[in-house]
Amino acid sequence: MIQHEKADTKASARPLKVVHLATTDFGGAGKAAYRLHQGLRESGIDSSMLVVTRKSSDPSVRVLPSGPLGELVDCPQEFPANRAYAERVSAHWSALVSSYPLHAPGMDNFSDDFSEIGLECSREIREADIVNLHWVSGLMGCVNAARALKGKKLVWTMHDMNPVTGGCHYAGACTGYLKSCGSCPMLGSRDEEDISRSVWQFKHYAYGKLDLHPVAPSRWLARVASQSALFSGLDTRVIPNGFPSHVFAPAPGREELRQEYGIARGAKVVLFGAESLLSERKGFVYLLQALKTLAQGGIVLVCFGRLPIELQLELQQQMQLPLINLGFVQDESKLAALYSMADLFVIPSLEDNLPNTVVEAMLCGVPVLGFDTGGIPELVEHQKTGFLAPARDVAALAQGIDWCLFHPDAAGMGARGREKALANYSLEAQAASYTDLYRELLAPQTEERHCLAHRKRGFFDSAPKLPRISLVIPSYNYAQYLEACLDSILSQGYPNLELLVMDGGSTDGSAAIIERYRKHLSYSRSHPDGGQYSAIAEGFGRCSGEIMGWLNADDMFHAGGFAAVSEIFSHDPGVEWLTGRPNSFDEKGRQKVVLSFLPMTSRAKYLADQELIQQEGIFWRRGLWERSGGYLDRELLLAADLELWARFLRSAQLHAVDCLIAGFRDHPLQKSKDRAGYTREANLVLARERRIFAAEARPYNPPAPLPILVPGGAS
Repeated sequence: MIQHEKADTKASARPLKVVHLATTDFGGAGKAAYRLHQGLRESGIDSSMLVVTRKSSDPSVRVLPSGPLGELVDCPQEFPANRAYAERVSAHWSALVSSYPLHAPGMDNFSDDFSEIGLECSREIREADIVNLHWVSGLMGCVNAARALKGKKLVWTMHDMNPVTGGCHYAGACTGYLKSCGSCPMLGSRDEEDISRSVWQFKHYAYGKLDLHPVAPSRWLARVASQSALFSGLDTRVIPNGFPSHVFAPAPGREELRQEYGIARGAKVVLFGAESLLSERKGFVYLLQALKTLAQGGIVLVCFGRLPIELQLELQQQMQLPLINLGFVQDESKLAALYSMADLFVIPSLEDNLPNTVVEAMLCGVPVLGFDTGGIPELVEHQKTGFLAPARDVAALAQGIDWCLFHPDAAGMGARGREKALANYSLEAQAASYTDLYRELLAPQTEERHCLAHRKRGFFDSAPKLPRISLVIPSYNYAQYLEACLDSILSQGYPNLELLVMDGGSTDGSAAIIERYRKHLSYSRSHPDGGQYSAIAEGFGRCSGEIMGWLNADDMFHAGGFAAVSEIFSHDPGVEWLTGRPNSFDEKGRQKVVLSFLPMTSRAKYLADQELIQQEGIFWRRGLWERSGGYLDRELLLAADLELWARFLRSAQLHAVDCLIAGFRDHPLQKSKDRAGYTREANLVLARERRIFAAEARPYNPPAPLPILVPGGAS
């Protein structure tokens, strides 16, 4: 006991080592992350920040290199290739959205989990006590993160809704994130298995492996997180962002700055700012409509952010109102001066977290007018520090502008706003709250924490008795893929699983992986055998489950795959075998292709080699296996699965389920690269089966595709 106390004392003497991961150190989320990083450093925390692209010259902000590195490295100050990488990521997201021609015009950000950043190669991440995630689109891919960040205490500061959705950063009226996304209205999609479902499933898989602790800057975003399917079992803390009050403060020289921009003495200045003034979510159009209805003259609209000059000139003509756009303002002192010269800051956002601009304006002593949505009502006190209008209500917005600009106590509103901001949004208070959270997470625990991986195991708790699923994993020298394969299975949380790993005597480290997972395995062995199909057949000879299947060690299951399979087999005794939508992963385990058509149910088309049955994701009842001979043809080296499906089709219809169950990983080592060898074997099998089929001379009526089914009866 004394030794334990000494060890704790020694550990506490070392500064807490925290690494922040953010796509940038600029922009709304990047700036908020950088401010937290600064606040922690000033409070004595050993904090560093890793980004994809940066604008600060701070040496504690480093760059995560893109592309394959293959070894542990210290992140550099600069990595020029990242500039091209950032452009490639942006082009990828644009192409993704463009592939949905009905996507919403003026839509906000939509991002999948595409990333070429090697998190596992960062020495800073490896040595960190805490990894604090921020806005990480383009930086963190789900499969890579599940591997690289496994075992780390992860605090995730949410700057928008993206961590709990299938791609959007604000969901608007859509509630798909409460279940599993799909049919994304932002994309104009009616496909349940669209990219939003796929991204959601990847997040579900990754989160199940990670020790996640979400933090929301606003109570609104915390409620969103707690209601979402991905974070609902986690304890989301509310810690507001901190702001440098010594920078954002009422600035002198207000009239001089107005003269510099040609603003007449006595004019009323309305200020609006956003990264893009054309973003529908930011509501610039509502502000313009409200200003157009006002009879009061002498109002000047000043904006900062991206606004094409031709549109600015067009708006000036239409509005008959002075409009000054200052473009991007990076310098915080200059930004504080802009706030200080304004009479009113307006934020007509339709949805926002805890906007930096609101608190910055408040600290500069400026009243704030906004819609009563998201986290804005937590900041603005109606008719005390500003004005709140119902969302999209142009008349109320115009009333608020008039009320704030011409209220006799306008100066008092600004002063009360600054007082509130100083009391609630200081860097010191934010750093102290995060430090308390970090130390709490690192303190010795007497009972298991609320990790998502354990929560997912409760997904099946309320289900009736579930069938036993026997799954065989053949493997030979696939150590680089085996762990991801096993994790994709175990993260399903299926309580009645018989998992058998049949290793052919690998010499590449597979044995160590199998040993680590041994407590989760019903059976495993590692010795030379007769090849893949021999190993699978041996596994089937040892298994006892009602439902059977196999997955090669380089492939992976999708989140929710076992739920769909068990639901269908439990409730429809007429289904003897099934498969999901064909799909593939790339070598790094990222979603590559999801085919637009469902697999075959027609025996005739299958034997005519017109349709494909993808092995990954196929399950069958033991009765069908035994009725079909209960064997794999070990004379075949490449097409024994095709031969087995042909025998299954003699007596049972294949049911196609419109969901992702498991996927095929495309990589250089796979056996299926031998297309000529596979074709030779397949032709022999199909010729034999055609003769049998012709001799039967009976019609075959394929079943209709089954809809996706999940536990609880939802579809």
